[in-house]
Amino acid sequence: MRDLTLLILLILCSDLGAQELKNGRVEILNSRSVTVLRKDTTPITILRGDVILRNSDGIFKCDSARWWRKQDRFKAFGNIHFIGDNGLTIQSEELDYHQGIADLEGNVILKQDDQILEAPRLLYDTNNEIGSFNDGGKVISNDGELTATRGTYEARNKLFLFRDKIRAITTDYIIDCDIMKQYPEESIYIIASDGTAKSESGELSFGSAHIDNKNNISSFFNGVIGKDLKMGFSADSLYKMDHNEVTRLFGDSLNPAKWINFSNDTMEIHSEFINHTPELTIARNDVFTFQNKLITNSENLSWNSKDSILILWENATTWSNNYQVISDSLKYFFRNKRFKDSIYGTGRINLSSKPDSSVMTDEMAGKSLVGFLSNGQIETLIVKGNAAALIHPETDKSSNITCSEIELNFKENNLKSIRFIQAPQGEIKGLESNVQHLPNYENRWTSYASRIDFMSGRK
Repeated sequence: MRDLTLLILLILCSDLGAQELKNGRVEILNSRSVTVLRKDTTPITILRGDVILRNSDGIFKCDSARWWRKQDRFKAFGNIHFIGDNGLTIQSEELDYHQGIADLEGNVILKQDDQILEAPRLLYDTNNEIGSFNDGGKVISNDGELTATRGTYEARNKLFLFRDKIRAITTDYIIDCDIMKQYPEESIYIIASDGTAKSESGELSFGSAHIDNKNNISSFFNGVIGKDLKMGFSADSLYKMDHNEVTRLFGDSLNPAKWINFSNDTMEIHSEFINHTPELTIARNDVFTFQNKLITNSENLSWNSKDSILILWENATTWSNNYQVISDSLKYFFRNKRFKDSIYGTGRINLSSKPDSSVMTDEMAGKSLVGFLSNGQIETLIVKGNAAALIHPETDKSSNITCSEIELNFKENNLKSIRFIQAPQGEIKGLESNVQHLPNYENRWTSYASRIDFMSGRK
């Protein structure tokens, strides 16, 4: 008689469950025992042993459960498994399901494809396929491991959204931030808060970021500062391609990008755009360089750090030894200690001393320039091609001299001698002159862009 009653109850539950399933509610697929209790006019169905329940969103398995059919609610205990229609699975120790929301507690593990979410507690909306946690969680995927205080997972989009104390450990970085989206299948991280990214060689800070680990492409925005053993930089934004070791820095006229190379010659470059590779660094738009006591400015620059060749063109200017050198283009060869550094300039040459209180300057002009430097300071300069000099032997007089070449020799940061060299078929001409400046002169003694603060000790 008892077995017959149990069979009738199972049939009734099955019929009712099938009808409820059509309405998105719960159906009993299996249970070793079923007990129906009436309490406070609300019937409770108690299920024990290999319990399997189903609704329109998936299947629930557990050791035992209590089901309030009219309230569309059940509680499950022991070895809980939820299998969603999308292939997602969730394990936990306890579950409280009510009208499409599953509250899971105790060693919760969510799995979909190759990603795993572990959390002490998870709320999962079975209808919208969205899970959320607020007490800490860890995600493990092919791309690495991530922890956060709060987060949600959208199973349909395979998208994680994290908040508060986020740490992502990937193949390339250790990332710390407070707001992040992660597409684990694509290995993409979108960060919408201040953060830091550390690698084996260094670290950087940023205001926001987009990191594509699958394609080894990283973009950092809204103020980027970083350094490693070989280089340092600051910029409004940074674009990095690891597969070909390209780094691009972006700034503007008010806040230029700044980059420094610690190897070889310790070169620092400031400009609106810098493109760096291991072989060559190029920059454009109001480019400044700092190397030892040598400062340059131009519209365009290329720097070959391997061969120590610096090329400036378009409004090129150099400041050294209290002298200013202007040229259409300038090329520097920085040698090792056995050889002197050299400089070459072409087109519209003008060399002038720093204006004194009387605003008087000594100037030399010509069509080409060659010189030698020592410890970043000009030692010898030779101006050629219709060379001219405007010097002030006395405060109220100036001399205008034309010749074939003019040679300037410096020692200990001071001009020691000037040689005027005549052409084979010409002569040196000198006359009193009221001319204030030679052609191509500009007073470019302006305040320079400040160097990278935390790099200043390296120079």
